[in-house]
Amino acid sequence: MTNSKPVVPLRGVFLSKFDMRRGNVVEWSVDCSPFASLEFKSMPSGIHDVTDDSISFVAKDNTEGKYYLGVAFYKQNGFDIMADGKQLDRSKVHMYSLGVILDVEYDSERGTKQGPFTEYGHYYINKLESLLNAWFTANDVKNTDSFKDFYESHARDKDITTLELGVESQIPMIHYLYHWIKRLGPLIFTLWKSCLLNERILILNPSGDRIGTVNALCYCLSLISQSCKLGSKTKSPLLLYTIGTADLENMKSILQAKRGRGYIACTSDELLPYKHEIYDKVLRVNSIWIDDEEDELNCDVVDESKKLKILDNKGKQIRATPYELELYELMLNTVLREGITNLDRFKYQLLVEPVSWYQYLVDTAYFFGTVGYVQPFFHITADNVCLPDTSVDVDDFNANADVLLAKSVQGYFYDKTAHIYNTLQSIIATQSVDPAIGDGVVILPQEMKELTLDCFSAQDYEFIAEIGKKWFDKEIVVNGGADYLKLAC
Repeated sequence: MTNSKPVVPLRGVFLSKFDMRRGNVVEWSVDCSPFASLEFKSMPSGIHDVTDDSISFVAKDNTEGKYYLGVAFYKQNGFDIMADGKQLDRSKVHMYSLGVILDVEYDSERGTKQGPFTEYGHYYINKLESLLNAWFTANDVKNTDSFKDFYESHARDKDITTLELGVESQIPMIHYLYHWIKRLGPLIFTLWKSCLLNERILILNPSGDRIGTVNALCYCLSLISQSCKLGSKTKSPLLLYTIGTADLENMKSILQAKRGRGYIACTSDELLPYKHEIYDKVLRVNSIWIDDEEDELNCDVVDESKKLKILDNKGKQIRATPYELELYELMLNTVLREGITNLDRFKYQLLVEPVSWYQYLVDTAYFFGTVGYVQPFFHITADNVCLPDTSVDVDDFNANADVLLAKSVQGYFYDKTAHIYNTLQSIIATQSVDPAIGDGVVILPQEMKELTLDCFSAQDYEFIAEIGKKWFDKEIVVNGGADYLKLAC
């Protein structure tokens, strides 16, 4: 099926190679001399573990001092040689990456519209894959005419208005939202809150995991944290996609910015998580996932570095709240149309912080006071929480399940962000000023429920304080203590 779309032209094209003696090098390029470290951008650490992969990145034009968006497709033949039962001759192993720089300037203050980039980046990745596969088949490494012809037909000095979208082998990024929601579990809410706070989020890519898949996670996080039109202070973090050690200097002004705009980026470089000054949160997705009962019994002896977790830049682990686990289970049932097994619940429970003593006491009081018939109001049911509309035609759903599910989840997070913004704005407008905190606002634990946040979690107390300061320039304090007792009434 083929259709036409407006086109974003190219600023440059290049071919990177892994050389046994020289390491990563740019073997051939056109109009790419101002861009540094393209050989590392297009062949990041760990990519040799896969046969092929797609990479998205941001590259700096050292002449103009501006940033541009780029994509590349990587391929190697080492695994094919081994699959044929032949002894691996390293001199015959070829590792190449064909990349392009899109003519899309990346404003480090305002960012860029990510929708067009992912659409055209996806188009170019499919084209690069086709070109590189044909080049490998031809087995003439000196002949780059096909790359040059492609670039000249898409260069920015050409009068191009449309491009033809043919058969696509690469999956669009939005299709991976389902994959990552299942894999991250309730931590998707923890990351969403970090995005709303405009924090610098670094994702450590596991060895052997496709970089294109983790690039899609970066995109999906950016997508669900977009704040629509809630005000100038609700900007989303910058979307940097793949970064490495070469960017520590080239992108220093972005990575080490302590205030203002955050970012979302992924890396396969194990060194970067030790550079605490460049991030606020690091998501380690190089986890050992529990797949059966035997793994469940042995999960405590798994190397901590291989477990799925979020850490701050001081090494403290950040977990999801108990409320978010309940919300996640409801999302599985109503949005993803799936049940949750006991093993899944056990896996996700490992990602959640313990229930506080206050909540435990209130839960216990309700249990004995109502003989287990009534739950406290702060627990989630389908009747007391807003969920996106998933009422779609069955045939349409079966044909476009990934996209429809992704849009439902995206709509949910849009609505949740807007709800927090509007509810907090209303609370601030109606609250009387507390002299003890100047012109600040005191929120009761039960009002956290109105904000669709955990009534007991110190993490959510801190989040609402930070988001109140960011969005409304107000100091917000959640008053606990004796007010917890009101939750039991």
